[in-house]
Amino acid sequence: MSASRVNETKWDTAKNLVNHFLEASSTENYYFDLSAKWIESISSPDMIAEICGHNDMMNAFQYHKYMRQAATQYKKVPTNITVKYDVIESGKQSLKVYVMFEHTDKNGIPVTMHYAVILNATFIRGFDDSIFSITHITQGGSCLEHGLVTYHTSQPEDVERFLEEHPDGKLFLNLFAPRVFEYSEDTKFIGREVNHLPAAWLLGIENDAEIGVCHEGETNLVDYTPEQFRSWYQRFGQMWHGKDGDDEVITMQGLDVKDGTLHARVTMRLQIGTNLLADIHEWHFKMTAKLNAEKAWKITKINVLCPSTIKNLMDLNFLAYRDVFGATFNLYLKDREQWYPATDFAKHFKKYGETVEFSNCFKEVTNEDDLSKKFWVDDRFWQATIIGYFNTYQLTTPADEDTHIILRIKMRPPTQTPVPGDIFGSDWKFYIKWDKMDQFYYFYKAEFSCPQYMKPGDGSFRIFTRYRGIVRYC
Repeated sequence: MSASRVNETKWDTAKNLVNHFLEASSTENYYFDLSAKWIESISSPDMIAEICGHNDMMNAFQYHKYMRQAATQYKKVPTNITVKYDVIESGKQSLKVYVMFEHTDKNGIPVTMHYAVILNATFIRGFDDSIFSITHITQGGSCLEHGLVTYHTSQPEDVERFLEEHPDGKLFLNLFAPRVFEYSEDTKFIGREVNHLPAAWLLGIENDAEIGVCHEGETNLVDYTPEQFRSWYQRFGQMWHGKDGDDEVITMQGLDVKDGTLHARVTMRLQIGTNLLADIHEWHFKMTAKLNAEKAWKITKINVLCPSTIKNLMDLNFLAYRDVFGATFNLYLKDREQWYPATDFAKHFKKYGETVEFSNCFKEVTNEDDLSKKFWVDDRFWQATIIGYFNTYQLTTPADEDTHIILRIKMRPPTQTPVPGDIFGSDWKFYIKWDKMDQFYYFYKAEFSCPQYMKPGDGSFRIFTRYRGIVRYC
């Protein structure tokens, strides 16, 4: 191919690239989905992306997920938009394109978006038989959704000055400080809290607040009422927590401030479940807060963006669920000999207002409030001390929306086990169903088998201890 033909091909590809990045910048654009798929189709499997100065690079899957999430936050691109782009001189086998344009998010904040894209010649063909494949993207600009915010209409000192002039603004920001649960005997069995995420800010949500939460497979955020959002956040806090020792679990960046309105992004760096070595994922909450007539801050808008590092949220919840279930029971276990009142822990995994089916020793328990009483009666015959539980099988994905978990509870019997290696125990089987709005597994049926001598199984063992908070394991 001649040099002039190569140059022509590069500019044609660059123009295509610019048009598709424009269309993919907002879900309101008519060709959004087509353009997003075009970018995905010409991305190398080994592509990496650097976004807004963030320390962690994204792979192709993560960037495409991030791109679609970010697009939910922006208005439709106007027909008279001004775009600047250039093809940077490079070798015959590579193409370097720089793109910059102005945009407006759905809060009316003007932003700058720019991309430095490197493509290499490839045998892989995209939608339009492009001979180039994207291998590297460096994205910058105002960065309202990820990484370091670059102020556009407001400068950092403007936000600081606004907060100095409105002291309540700092109180608003302090609502997101991580909470430490204070344990006492008086509170142990009353409204037990099972997470350490801040919750005071929920009280500041307006009754008519606009709220959207990301859902897997949905192009746009799903609308929530404040009541639905509080329910979602409660369950979110059951499964997610900050990593021990991380002093930046929750951070806030001001995005814009004008006329008593503050736009901010709260970032929560969280792990799921009880595994100390679990990956950290960044959850971004974009919020709008306004000063009302009483000079109180009220949250009028919330958008929750899914971390691009999560492939499937339901699968991730399912893999962590069983040990969260067991650890929550441990929170309630005041006395390992008189353990039956601790079965009240299950209320944290039951959907409010719904009836749960229980059976103990193959006998139906019609009133869930009678469950601990039934165990108390039976234990007079068992005389068992509860020790811990076995995970007798490995959880696998993809998870089903309607499935179950089993805890093989180990008890210390009043006499020695007849066969060396056997345990005296009971299988606790919980049938669970995924709730799409709460993004949480609720149990709707539980079966507690009669204690008997049994094999422990090949899985891991979790010992119940005195209360120390949510127990986490390596």
